[in-house]
Parts: sequence; structure tokens; C-alpha cells
Amino acid sequence: MESQAASPLPAPPRMRSKRPYELLGPTQRWKRRNKARVALADIGVPVSALSDPRPTAAAVLALSTADRRKIRTIKGLCIAGEQKIAESKIALAYTHGTRTAAFSFSRAGEAGKMAIGAYVCDPLLLLRTVATESRFLSVGGDKGGGFTKLGVTYSAQSTQHFLPLLVFEGNDRYDDLHALRTPRITPFSGQSADHKDIYSVLQYVITQYHAFLNGDWPFISCILQHKGHASDYPCPICIVPKEKLLSKAAYRRLNLDGNSLHEVNDAFLSIPPERIVPTPLHLYLGISNRIIFDAFKELIGEEQLARIISSIKTKHSAGCGGLSDLYKLNGPEISRWIRRGRAQEVAMVASAVNNASKVVEAKIEKMAEWMKKLEYFLLRHSIWDPVELFRFRALLDDIYAHWRKTTGDNVFPKLHMLRHAVEFAERYQILGAASEAQIESFHFGFNTLYHKQHRNMSHQPFERVRRCLADSVVAQAAAVPVDEFSSAASALLQLQTPAKLTRQTPIFLCAA
Repeated sequence: MESQAASPLPAPPRMRSKRPYELLGPTQRWKRRNKARVALADIGVPVSALSDPRPTAAAVLALSTADRRKIRTIKGLCIAGEQKIAESKIALAYTHGTRTAAFSFSRAGEAGKMAIGAYVCDPLLLLRTVATESRFLSVGGDKGGGFTKLGVTYSAQSTQHFLPLLVFEGNDRYDDLHALRTPRITPFSGQSADHKDIYSVLQYVITQYHAFLNGDWPFISCILQHKGHASDYPCPICIVPKEKLLSKAAYRRLNLDGNSLHEVNDAFLSIPPERIVPTPLHLYLGISNRIIFDAFKELIGEEQLARIISSIKTKHSAGCGGLSDLYKLNGPEISRWIRRGRAQEVAMVASAVNNASKVVEAKIEKMAEWMKKLEYFLLRHSIWDPVELFRFRALLDDIYAHWRKTTGDNVFPKLHMLRHAVEFAERYQILGAASEAQIESFHFGFNTLYHKQHRNMSHQPFERVRRCLADSVVAQAAAVPVDEFSSAASALLQLQTPAKLTRQTPIFLCAA
């Protein structure tokens, strides 16, 4: 009898490999989380037992040491220890370029008096790390709280930030800015080692990344070596004469139409005039304050106007306000004026005091409408569409056609700059996002660090300024994921001893 051949065994079922969770869409992620909950429930493990609500060390870098100590006193709240936070700071110095150093220089015209400052050692590495997804870059600076800051404005996740690259004790005027050109006062390292001073770095950003230039009018004029808003040709963008501020003029030719206080080639930065951001925040403040303090005061008198202003004026602690505490209104105060309808109160007072006519009421209503539209157009951070651009151009034409008749005031340079604001929005479809507003708001954060968080370092002024700058840049760098370090950075960290990981020795440089 012939033996039958054994039948082959069935092949084992082939298991499909699952895609990584990070590659799934929202719906598939939701389904997989539900399966995980069911699987955990089958073996009696609650989901909360596997979750880790503790923030990473990098996430709490922006907090002061005192704030972190307060958090640790609360039961149920757990954050990283100071050792891990120190290690995270060192890691950021290697991976994100947050290392900082201090310097000093002689004040111009003040023999024997030294000014101090601090700078980021590798600004290009830091900028390429934190602003890698920004849709624009704006180089700029400003003085606030006794310190001038130079840096770059960028956007991250639809939010604008100002990244300081250098801060120094002094004014944003020619003499102090020129002192930063002292050879080797800021010896950059890493990717920035080829640049001799901060202006070389900023010029590289302008040229390489087609960055804009922002700041207030005096800063822009100084950095370009333009005579300023009081000159015969007050605009740093075009060559309009001061007698025809509402007219249109040709843009300045790069390195040809200088109109400067010094030699044309002595300008700190060079940039095509169409890439200069036309100071939208200061246009909003300047035009609105002109309407309130000149036009409205003429209608109701200084005493009545002061009474109305007192209801919207902010009361700052000593030393915590800006120049607006003494002169005019700041941005939030003007917004409060608009929201609370103070223009209608002006109209009521004008009617009661002077028996105002319908013409006066119409003028007040028009000026109030101008202020509301200026706030909307000049401060908006979103991308412009053709309809909004048309409305912005219509507002410009309305103000130009009726300014003298409505306000009774003369034309001043900021009205001319409003034309460039419209042209800038039409050319790039952004305006407020690239403005100087983030530099102005940065002053508050830096002043808080200087006067409160690092006040205990007042006996070490170099270290005090350096720490303020370091905290400012670390807070922004920490927002960029740092869980996975590069192999080179990991190797460097492994070479560090625990004692070295707990501190970062600052570099102090002095120039006579």
C-alpha cells in the first residue's frame, strides 16, 4: 500500500506592522487611544497611572528660581530639580546658541565713564533655531528703561516675538551706537565668528534673509544716518520735502540719496527703502494723540479734556511706566478711549460748553471713526486681503482730503508716513506683524528681569545685565523642542562634569 504524502502545515498568519502614532491622522490617533484605554482597563490599570503631567526642565526655564521654589511647596505639583534645569540651560547653549557674554565701552563725550552691555555669542545659530518657521524677519532696535536693545522680530505659531541679540546701557543715538564698532568688543563665535560687530550680523540677516528694518522714527533715521523727521526731507523712505508732506515722492536710491548727518558710507545698516517698516505702532499713537490733545482740546478746553483723560489713564508704579506717563497716551490707553466712547463724551461737553453745531459734532464723529480704523489697520497682525487693502487706501484718502478742515491742525510727518504704511501693506500683505510693537513690549519684560528678578546682583552689574539677556533668549529657545539633541551636542554634554553643568561662567570683555 503506498503511503500518502503528508499535507503541508498552514502558514502562520502574517501580522501587519502598525504605523507610528506620530504619522497618524487625528481620527486614527483617536481610535488608537480608545484601544489603549480598553486594553489598560482589561488588565486593571487606570490611564492616569501611566500619564506624566510633569513639565520638562526646558518648559520651566522662563520662571525665576524663586517662582520654581514656590511651585515645589505645593503638593501635587512636581517640576524638574535645579540640577536638571541647569543641565537644560547648558544643553540649550550647545544646541540653540543661547550662550551670552558681557562687555563694556567708554561713553562718548564722558571721559572715564564706562557703559556696560551683554550679547549673544552666536546670534546666527540662535536665530536659525528659534525663527526657522517664521514667515518674515525684521531687524530693529529701540531704547527703553535706560538700555538699548538690538535684535530681530520674528513670528512663531502666529505670534510675534522680539529676539534680543545685544543690549547695552545707553541711547539709540549715533555716539553710543558707534561705540559698538570698537574692534573685538563682541567677539562672536560658532556660525557668527566671521562677523566683527553686531551690525555685520544684522546686515547679514537683511541681505541673506531679505529681512525688514523696524523701530521708531528716530532709530531708523539714526541707523541709516538720515537727518531725521525735523530735516528738510524728513522721510527716511522717500525724498518728499517738508513743505509737501501729503504729496507722493520717489523712493530714496540706495547709497545715493543720503541726506545724512555723517558720510553716507558711515551708515550702520544698508537696506532698500521699500523694506523699511513704516512705524505702524507710532503712527497709531502719534495721529491719535494729535486728535485728542490738539483737536479735542481746542473744542472743549484743557481742563475738561484732562477730566475725561483721567478716567482712562493707567496708574503705573514708580519707575514702571514709559514716557507716556508724562506725555500723551500709550496704546492701551488710546484703545480704552475708543472702547469706552470718550469721543461721544467730548461731543456732549462741546455741546454744553460752546453750544456746538451739527458741523462740530460731525467733525468729532469723523475723528473718532479715524481713530477706530487706524487701530484696526495699523495694529492688525493677520495677512491682508484685497478688500482690507482697498479699505485701508480709502482711509488714507479720507484723512488726506479732510485733515486740516476736520482737525484744524497742520500736517505733520507721521501723516506722510501713513502713505508708506498703505504701500507696505499692499506690497507685502503684512504690516503690524512686522512692526516695532514687539520691541516696545520687550522693554517691560527686560525691566522686570533687571529691577526685580536680578536685583540681588546689583553689586555685579556685568553679571546682572548678562543674566537678564540670557533669561530673555533662553525663554524663547526653550519653546523649541530640545528633547532630541544632536549627536555632537550629546557628546559634548557627556564630557561635562556635574560641577561644570551647574553653572555657565560668563565672559567679561572691556574696551578702553
